[in-house]
Amino acid sequence: MKEYYLEILNNHPDAAACCSENGKLLFYNKSFSSLYLFSDTTEERIFLKDILLKNVDKGNIIHKEDHSYGFVSDYLSQFNAPMENFFVEFNSGKIYEVIIKVSKDKNRLIYHKEVTELKRSFEITKVKLQKLELIMETIFSGVISFNDYGDVDYINKSAEKIFYGSLNNKKLSEIKLESFFDNVSLSDITNKNDYGIVREFIGKRITGETFPIEIIVNKINSNWSLAERRKENRQNFIATINDLTESKKLAFELQQSQKMDAIGSLASGIAHDFNNILSVIIGSSSLLKNTDQEQGENINNIINASQRAKNLIQQILNYSKQDNKIKDYINFSKVVDEAIQFIKQTISSSIIIKTSVLEKDVYVYGDETEIHRCILNLLTNSAAAIGNSNGIIKVDLKTDNKSKKIVLSISDNGIGIKPEIQNRIFDPFFSTKDKSEGTGLGLSMVRRILKDHGADISFKSEYKKGTSFEIVFQLTEKKGNKLIKKNRIIDSKYTKPKGSIIFVDDEELIVKVSVKILTNAGYDVLGLSDGREALNLIKKNPTRFSLVISDQNMPHINGLELATKIRKINPNLKIIICSGYTDGIDKSDFGNIRISKLVSKPITAEELVKIVNKLLVKGL
Repeated sequence: MKEYYLEILNNHPDAAACCSENGKLLFYNKSFSSLYLFSDTTEERIFLKDILLKNVDKGNIIHKEDHSYGFVSDYLSQFNAPMENFFVEFNSGKIYEVIIKVSKDKNRLIYHKEVTELKRSFEITKVKLQKLELIMETIFSGVISFNDYGDVDYINKSAEKIFYGSLNNKKLSEIKLESFFDNVSLSDITNKNDYGIVREFIGKRITGETFPIEIIVNKINSNWSLAERRKENRQNFIATINDLTESKKLAFELQQSQKMDAIGSLASGIAHDFNNILSVIIGSSSLLKNTDQEQGENINNIINASQRAKNLIQQILNYSKQDNKIKDYINFSKVVDEAIQFIKQTISSSIIIKTSVLEKDVYVYGDETEIHRCILNLLTNSAAAIGNSNGIIKVDLKTDNKSKKIVLSISDNGIGIKPEIQNRIFDPFFSTKDKSEGTGLGLSMVRRILKDHGADISFKSEYKKGTSFEIVFQLTEKKGNKLIKKNRIIDSKYTKPKGSIIFVDDEELIVKVSVKILTNAGYDVLGLSDGREALNLIKKNPTRFSLVISDQNMPHINGLELATKIRKINPNLKIIICSGYTDGIDKSDFGNIRISKLVSKPITAEELVKIVNKLLVKGL
């Protein structure tokens, strides 16, 4: 029977041998002698060391890389004190796992198992795993591996950063998946109906801060090992997580921007119609003023109230504008005053605004609309901090000529800002107000706008006592004086009016009132409600009229279109464009079409006559 087993072993494809403790070969099969390149011999003493030194050290058997690492000495070391299996690649390209065991009689059993494909598959898998690990540790998304008990066994760097900042010495075995979520159960996360579906939850950082996250959970279809499956039938999952904090902020900002665009469009439409109504009121009142001296004071009140309504409409337009950023030298003290007058119309009468403006005309370079919005936002915040209580808002404007700075301070005696949130008030979209109250421009946007203008903003606040904000601008030379000169009302006496005028507006009441105003001033005026009629008259007689006054927003043909066509007929004809909302007009067209004057509606009778006199009498 022994010979039978020896025969089987001798013909086995795997190389096998048995040596005594001192290395003498007691038995070897054909595969072993073939592998180590020695033939069967009748010599009584064949030692493993001699075979290794004779053939292996000459480089005839072992691959050069394995040979260069001292294969023979390692082999003999393992032979003398077997510890673990090792691998070796032969010149044939085959890889063998060498197994050395010690028998009861201290002999060494040597077994060579070919594992070429297994070893190469292992190496390939190892490289793939290294690549996968590199990907997992460099992607922006967080990746967490866990089981149906919520035990976490892997968390990549992005997930670590999202929830912890850094794990430091925290062990994975101490982490439960539920700790990453706010009021979300494990069963909700691993719901089989939601595998592979993008869902949103509220995440929770180690600091307790909650934030929006996006998560995709997939089940791993096989257990990690057969032994684990036999032990407990656990299910394993992979979760991919993204922090939505920034994307939510951007989406909200876009939504707010779109909302402001919609408000701007609505405001411009309202402004056009409302200013047309005011034009009739102001024009008619101006005519009455000249005919009814007894009611002069009442008529003046009507005109003044209408002018305030006009200014209020313009301020609403300024507040709603987003992209019309035109920087110029602006009268900063005037902008501050306009913001104060605007806020007075909207806040409780129990709030008193005290102003201390040391200089009336100080100039900065910037976008008037944006600066107006920033000041208005700070005033609104102060009013909100006071609420329905009696309170005071102080507005101080002073200049430091030595440092060439303008300092605006806005302070209140309202509720103040809690110390624990003072370092967050400039964060994007941070607000202490309820959603129902609205969040307005936001201090983050205020600071961004001011920074864009080279200005600084700072604050001091004491909870339940009040808050003070300070804005510091760079003082600018008074180049805005040319603007003052441009808008200065000319009081000099005019000579007798001359010239014929076409007045065009699609609002017939405006036409009727304006024609009467200009007729009373001594002009020959033709009133029309359709720009096409005016164009046909000019085509028939290009030199009959000296001036065309046209509304901008009209059906069929607008003011600038009419002016463009007129210029082709009579290049020298003077043209005035009137509009209740001038921001929709491309100012570059004035130079191209040579518009004589752009007038903002509504306008008083006196102003209209002076503008026309300036063009036709003075020839300016």
